[in-house]
Amino acid sequence: SGPKEADPSLFAIGGVGIAPGKHCPQEAVQLATELAQIIGSKPYFLDPIEHDGMVAATVGLPILMGLSLMRVASTSSSWDDMRHLTNTAFALAVSPMAADPDDIRDVLLRNRENLLHYLKAAVAQLDQMRELIENGEDGILEAVLIEAAQDYRHWWDGREIGQWEPKTALREMPRLEAGILGNLGRFFTKLTTRRTDEEEEE
Repeated sequence: SGPKEADPSLFAIGGVGIAPGKHCPQEAVQLATELAQIIGSKPYFLDPIEHDGMVAATVGLPILMGLSLMRVASTSSSWDDMRHLTNTAFALAVSPMAADPDDIRDVLLRNRENLLHYLKAAVAQLDQMRELIENGEDGILEAVLIEAAQDYRHWWDGREIGQWEPKTALREMPRLEAGILGNLGRFFTKLTTRRTDEEEEE
């Protein structure tokens, strides 16, 4: 870190989100646009409310997931021994905890409505993964992992070259077999139906 590590291409082929308020002067928007272009990034515009929703998923939710993992591990009775076996994956996942706790608290609470929306979605995903693992659904679990790997590859390829194509444009990995997709669809349909019936009984 420091001036000696400065890289003039740091922001090259990146993206700069510009979310001007309703009464933001046009001159300020133009200045932000030109600044983004000067540093080699591509400016894109979005509504402030839309921005807050996206940030909840890309900033707030990863913080919560890292916080949850850190607490699950550190409150375990095996933590004293477990910490000797932590690796890069663990370190990256809990890295948000290196930030100032006050700053993290503000990030979570100031955007709570959007964050709660994505938190509920994350909990639902974890519940689905738990059921797949409990039931030993190896084929369906593999299909879910393949699809997630495809989405990761699409995102990462786009990020590296600065081209945000539609979801299917950059995908090079094999698509899921129809049979697997059928099983996956039936599983989630069954899961959703069962939960709906349980809620109605309550």
